[in-house]
Amino acid sequence: MCIEPCLFFDNGYSGTRFDRPEFQHLMEDMHRGKVQCVVVKDLSRFGRDYLGIGYYLESIFPKLGVRFIAVTDNFDSFRAEDRNNLSVPIKNMVNAFYAKGISKKIGTVKAVKAENGEVMSTFHPYGYYVKEGEKHYSVDDEAAPYLKMIYEWYMIGVLIAKIADRLNLLGAPTPRKRQYYHIMGQEPNDGKIWVDSSISKLLHNPVYMGNMYTGKSKSAYYKGQPHKWMDKSEWIVTMDTHQALIAADAYAEIEERKEQRGMKFKKSQEALSKVVKPNLFRGRVYCAVCREHMIRNVGYNNYKTKQNPIVRFACRSHKGEKHRNVIYDATLTALVEKQIRAFVRNLCDKKRILEGIRQSGDNTGKLGTLKKRIDGLRKKISQAESRKDNLYEDYASGVLTYEDYRNLRERYILELQNLNGELSSLEQEHGKTDREQSRMIGELTELEKLIDDNGCMPQLIDRLVDRIYVQDDSIEIVFKCDDMCQRIEEMTAGENI
Repeated sequence: MCIEPCLFFDNGYSGTRFDRPEFQHLMEDMHRGKVQCVVVKDLSRFGRDYLGIGYYLESIFPKLGVRFIAVTDNFDSFRAEDRNNLSVPIKNMVNAFYAKGISKKIGTVKAVKAENGEVMSTFHPYGYYVKEGEKHYSVDDEAAPYLKMIYEWYMIGVLIAKIADRLNLLGAPTPRKRQYYHIMGQEPNDGKIWVDSSISKLLHNPVYMGNMYTGKSKSAYYKGQPHKWMDKSEWIVTMDTHQALIAADAYAEIEERKEQRGMKFKKSQEALSKVVKPNLFRGRVYCAVCREHMIRNVGYNNYKTKQNPIVRFACRSHKGEKHRNVIYDATLTALVEKQIRAFVRNLCDKKRILEGIRQSGDNTGKLGTLKKRIDGLRKKISQAESRKDNLYEDYASGVLTYEDYRNLRERYILELQNLNGELSSLEQEHGKTDREQSRMIGELTELEKLIDDNGCMPQLIDRLVDRIYVQDDSIEIVFKCDDMCQRIEEMTAGENI
């Protein structure tokens, strides 16, 4: 059996949370049967929430048949004395309290800095930067003139898209370029240009009035409180901490316009909902050229009567040369439905092969291969036990000396320990594979029932589709269960594992 180690890093994330990206990746691989053993330096590297760690060590890992080893804590979940050792939950509680103490200290320091209006973020608003050794913003003389232009143009009625075009024509440095310059000392040559979303963020950032706004978000994972955005009334505002680039009355007018647009948009959406179908692909449609989100918009053949709406997805980003990438909602829906049906039917064909193997009882497929190996090991164990039992008779009859008897007996005992350990691992893998196959067959049976019911297509899209990449009138779907085909093929292959 080939064992391939894989490393998972979650640098920059608190150990008190278990929604860390790489940890979630690890758990996905475990549920797919790709992980047999997890090794960490110590228990604190796995996590600092003692309730969460206990849940994984006592429930999830045993259920999935996964071994857990913490090297410096000398913990091995396959050893009964370690699983029942009281020092393990105590160590986890100490690790959790340590995280709480550090979190409270950091929170106190941040609260003091916020009250003083000090800069705490490494990412600074366009038009400002922080001089070395200082705690407040200074004006970036190269970017500030462009920021003022953006506000002036917007105040006289220039559309945001037109402002982006003007900035690109002028060769104005983007926010990312200026940020990179202040950190690295040079601007990147990455081809990034001004887009609508960048300008919108600048127009609605109150920091340009010369005041410092902190406390926009809070998190306390050690209390079970994830990251959340705070209401504006709860922000910490420190007045006149740096030079203002925009007048307060100009910013207030822009915010008022935003509120009016929001009300107008809400009314239009309410009207649209009566004549336009809901968006089945929200957050899933991407441009295959620039890999950015595509935006769903609605047009009309007759804008006066607003009848016969036309719904389409369009890419509004650019990378290198400008491109126009548009697909109509009806076309996209038809293509997605066709690919989903083909995908599910392919999976169901493989499911029937798997069901046939399981029902036939022959020793083919992954389960059959595991059963052959288990039967072979049991035969070896029986032979080794028989040889061990016959040793004393050979010693009593004078065939073996006492020293030979003792050496052979120790060798057979060690051999039996190794064989029984290997048998236990194979039996766990056999049970885990059997459960995984049953789960897959159940899921695919349910999907097969839904596939011919058009009313269930929204449910299938939500359940199966991760991303849809569009280029002209062709699409590529990234399915959430793309690896299921591979897993079923592995289970029906009958190769050595």
